[in-house]
Amino acid sequence: MRIRELRWRDDFVWFPVGWPPEHDAMVDKNGVLKKVGIQEILHPYIHVEIETHKGLLWGVILLEDHHNLKTLCHKLKENLGKTLAEIGELEIDFTRSRPRVSPSLQSP
Repeated sequence: MRIRELRWRDDFVWFPVGWPPEHDAMVDKNGVLKKVGIQEILHPYIHVEIETHKGLLWGVILLEDHHNLKTLCHKLKENLGKTLAEIGELEIDFTRSRPRVSPSLQSP
């Protein structure tokens, strides 16, 4: 799956929702990813800092399965300095994100 195809509650998460809201229009495909991190408040999310032609923009990324956030965050950190368009085309695999169930806890 490509990063641009990721969804949260039927909404695409890429490009990130910008903050402050009046600057959301500044997000474009040529914005450059500068910083990435995870916040663990209520519903965990990724926060990003994007450099745009009009200045810095902060954004958030939510995913339904919060176990996937670490995988996505790691992938984004590997691609700091790239444009949002380039990052949106990257493939991401969440099969290793799922918590493993101990064989002793599985039902027979």
